[in-house]
Amino acid sequence: METHELIKIKLQEGCIIDRKEVADILANRCDAAIAQILGRTILLFRPSEDNIITLPKNSK
Repeated sequence: METHELIKIKLQEGCIIDRKEVADILANRCDAAIAQILGRTILLFRPSEDNIITLPKNSK
């Protein structure tokens, strides 16, 4: 994940674990933030040392 700050992960249709739970597990293990969950696609973000992308602050 050092080369790319954004990583797209696509879940298989037969995945028995909830997609939000999968996203949380992957984000925690990769030390990343969940940028988006859309359908079966999870987008993770982890800033590199170069800080190529800046995410907006969460308003919640």
